[in-house]
Amino acid sequence: MSYFLTTKKSSFLIISTLLLLLPKLSGITVPYKNFVLDPMPMMVREEMISPNGKYVASLHSTPSARVLEIDPIVVKKGATSLDTAHSITHQETRIAGLTWTRDSRYVLFFEDQGGNENFHIYRFDPSHPEKKAVDLTPQPQAQARILSLPKNHPDQAVIETNARDQRFFDVYRLNLKNGKCDLLEKNPGNVLDWVADAQGAIRARYVIKGTNVKIETRPSEQEPFHLLTTCAFDDTPSIYGFSPDGKSLYFSRTKEKDTTSLIEINLSTSKERFITNDPHYDISEVLLSDRTGKILATGIFKEDFIYLPCDSKIKSDLHILHSIDQGDLHLQNCSDDESKWLVLFNSPKNSATYLYDRTTKKISLLHRSTKNFIASAKPITFKSRDGLLIHGYLFLPKNKPLKNLPLVAFIHGGPWARDQWGFNKDIQDLTEAGFAVLKVNYRGSTGYGKKFLQAGDKEFGGKMISDIIDGTEAIVARGIADPHRLGIYGASYGGYATVAAVTFYPDVFACGVDYVGVSDLITLFKTFIPYWDPLMPVLDQRIGNPKTESSLLLKQSPITQVDKIKVPLFIAYGANDVRVNRIQSDKLIKALQDQGKLAEPPLFKEDEGHGFRNFNNAADFNQRCLAFLKKYLLRQRGGMQESVSKANKNK
Repeated sequence: MSYFLTTKKSSFLIISTLLLLLPKLSGITVPYKNFVLDPMPMMVREEMISPNGKYVASLHSTPSARVLEIDPIVVKKGATSLDTAHSITHQETRIAGLTWTRDSRYVLFFEDQGGNENFHIYRFDPSHPEKKAVDLTPQPQAQARILSLPKNHPDQAVIETNARDQRFFDVYRLNLKNGKCDLLEKNPGNVLDWVADAQGAIRARYVIKGTNVKIETRPSEQEPFHLLTTCAFDDTPSIYGFSPDGKSLYFSRTKEKDTTSLIEINLSTSKERFITNDPHYDISEVLLSDRTGKILATGIFKEDFIYLPCDSKIKSDLHILHSIDQGDLHLQNCSDDESKWLVLFNSPKNSATYLYDRTTKKISLLHRSTKNFIASAKPITFKSRDGLLIHGYLFLPKNKPLKNLPLVAFIHGGPWARDQWGFNKDIQDLTEAGFAVLKVNYRGSTGYGKKFLQAGDKEFGGKMISDIIDGTEAIVARGIADPHRLGIYGASYGGYATVAAVTFYPDVFACGVDYVGVSDLITLFKTFIPYWDPLMPVLDQRIGNPKTESSLLLKQSPITQVDKIKVPLFIAYGANDVRVNRIQSDKLIKALQDQGKLAEPPLFKEDEGHGFRNFNNAADFNQRCLAFLKKYLLRQRGGMQESVSKANKNK
């Protein structure tokens, strides 16, 4: 993620993926992967090279703190040394993302309090490390996001915040030196997001009406917005930026085709120029040059991630980079002149970050993950019971016969997201313990086109869950997994899928892990975040209307059928969760207790929200989760009966 060789993932994705924690930085989503911090000393979470190419800002997780560091880049004989780093913060923090200011003077980062998702923008001056970071947006009960760091005003940021009204985000110009905010655009009540050009001018916006989205643009901030095009929300319209001359917009959507097409739209005439499309997969990112504004490459996540270069120099660079390591290549960010890049190679077995000097073609390793417990990791496909082709990934442990293995179905959140290839410490821990791990991109997952997305409408607890069951049973049918040692584990929607699976299919799994998951769809609608109000028609379409389809929501709510659960659940949740209110877990735990089915004590954290970001809390969860799965799956047969019997005897 960077402003300099900008990987412009659509800001609209933050709206589509409602049940994931996605703080936003300059129109770029910053995923909080799998809701779990890796309890590994000095685990690098995020890093960014400074515009002047002299430093790298890194976010690390350690047992004592989440540490943000500034590392001088010193290259000697082809090697890069980062051993002269100094830390920005040593205390326990909840930093969620970072970036440099245009002049390399400050590092900006996000932080909330106890998981309440009211992210504030903090400024740190690396030239004065003894000074505390300054909260530039101290308004209580408000979230702030960076939309743009204007090229011509390095002392400014264009931000959006819901300080005036929690339901809507207005746009302000923020003075990075003194924190002064000037209102630029007041949200009329129907704008989902705003888009700035390279100079920080608000030139486009997403306006929602029902389940349609209007893209409105204007030539300058002094002129009114006018309609450019209208799309259905399910067309996943995404703005990536403006053309070098500012007269066109780079934009993707699914309309004429089932998968997203990248097009260029003339702002005056609305004439469209087709750029690229993949017939089977959606475009996942567009790489723009922040220096020239030209498209350099498009990124598509098929079974693995690939770049399609649109520039001859980038094509040559990609050829060089692909020769140095294995795994998916991701261009993270780069210096202002685009001469120095941070490059990530990511595979299920390992990940490594390099510094690439584009001028000299020298490549220096910065760091590499050390765990490698997966014997093999491969994409899989299978047919659902109604004939839909479903994609997923299967991870197998080392030094184990690939027959009758204990298996954990690892379910992604969102649900309008998708599982991807790549290094994941949670999966590393599971394979190290001897588990096979299955990821299923059930219907409703993104990336596979519009029809596949819409196939999940109102199937929250229906076919989306049966897809997971079908995938699990497909691995059993191949002889890889032991049908008596199947577990299911997920966060957010994945937590809901866990509880729904053991409720609606009580004889499939031997245990389940529900991490910050939903159990009551009626309560979910009643406790939605205020700034999701404009999205209610879309949520009605995708989940079900609580006023007219309450019977459907009750039927798909596991809380109404707790008596069907036969196997032990491990439940973990935070007090300050604003996406899946703690009421959900409290009700489920009480219902299990009332029926004598609470076989394992839940894990509750007062200082967390939708996922644990405190290192020690995350480590506690990981350890207990792994111990739970080992307890019920690493023996030939498990089940609720024995566990509940013991629990009742101990009362």
